Amino acid sequence: IKDYSKGIYYIIVFKALPGAAAELERHLRFYNTDVLRFMTVVISENAAKREKAAPETKTQTEPAEAPAKAEGEN
Repeated sequence: IKDYSKGIYYIIVFKALPGAAAELERHLRFYNTDVLRFMTVVISENAAKREKAAPETKTQTEPAEAPAKAEGEN
């Protein structure tokens, strides 16, 4: 974005009154020149309740394989 190759990313989760997301976007768009891009995701109360009620599942990741050694390396 605009010749930048690095950036800082934030994920902020909060509860707010209806209309707060639009106000936040307005401030980010017009009053903050340091923010190059943003995305707002609004989750309905019903979706949040369903997510809380769903059983938590844990995923386990396997470690990546070690890179192959070149000939002559120990």
